[in-house]
Amino acid sequence: MLAGENVKRMIENRFKCNPQLLEEYLTVINVTLATSSRRESSRIIGHFIDFLNGERPTPDSAARCLSRFAEHSQNSRARYTHTLSAFFFWLSGERLPCPRQSP
Repeated sequence: MLAGENVKRMIENRFKCNPQLLEEYLTVINVTLATSSRRESSRIIGHFIDFLNGERPTPDSAARCLSRFAEHSQNSRARYTHTLSAFFFWLSGERLPCPRQSP
């Protein structure tokens, strides 16, 4: 994908509803990820979209969502953070405001 196409997609994403964003992102990960990774990514992104409850996805809302998993293992938190970070990079080119630490 060319850089100009990425910018165009990111601008178009601003006007899409959450279910449409989820559907389009799942299409992207179905092409690029292995089966087990696809299932896990779609599960995590689905939880995030449900958490939003109609609100627009923002890095701050992702940080709030991730804070709910504080009691999970460090590996799980890193996986959730990585998945949401990849989603936001696809969505708008933004980075999450929380550090991504490897376990």
